[in-house]
Amino acid sequence: MNTLVKGLQLAAVSAIVLAASPSYGAIIGGTSTVTTRGGSFVGTFDFEKLDPAPSIVDGNRFESLSIQGFDEKQNVTLDQDFFVSDGWNEQNRSNSEVLIPTGTLVSSHFIFADTPTPSRRIWSGEITFDQNIIGIIARRNSFTTTTDLLGLETTRYNLNGRGLESGGDRFPALKDIVSFDGNVLSFTISAGGSTIDPLRVITHGSQVTSVPEPLTILGSGVALGFGVLFRKIKRK
Repeated sequence: MNTLVKGLQLAAVSAIVLAASPSYGAIIGGTSTVTTRGGSFVGTFDFEKLDPAPSIVDGNRFESLSIQGFDEKQNVTLDQDFFVSDGWNEQNRSNSEVLIPTGTLVSSHFIFADTPTPSRRIWSGEITFDQNIIGIIARRNSFTTTTDLLGLETTRYNLNGRGLESGGDRFPALKDIVSFDGNVLSFTISAGGSTIDPLRVITHGSQVTSVPEPLTILGSGVALGFGVLFRKIKRK
């Protein structure tokens, strides 16, 4: 293959690499095993990321066997101290609070379960984010107070006071349990009827890197390719 063709190929590859560079973080993906209330296996389903984000979120609108979600506001610099929970379980429903101090750069992600009516299903699985998790928001009525700061202006959150549940002694199989380690969220969530079980996940933000315009990307790639080409010609 001649030197000119090799140089142009390198230019094309360089342009593709530059174009693929992300500007900031988001939900990467996940999977969950779904069972019935009685423990019967239903199936294993991949996390479904909604992109673009829906215009409204409420019960019976999505009715999916997949845990779903979308990225909310990204790279928000907090102008006040902010409290989140470090998990959710039956022993301590609110769990211990974690303080995120003023000036911290955070990103928000909305996760939820909305099972097909009228079935109740239980999801157990994991979701991975590209930044480490700081904490979660899961208590009933806590979404209203945080949506103005972290929710999307283009999405209406009609949650009707929904949040994660405890299950109680009468329904031990329906206890919602959420924990996280690094950038991985682990969960067991139960939802059924006309309800939706929401969860807001707060991760560290990431400094936004500007993504060049397509023509700038192509020009940079071509310049890189020809630079290699001319160096080879000079050596010959």
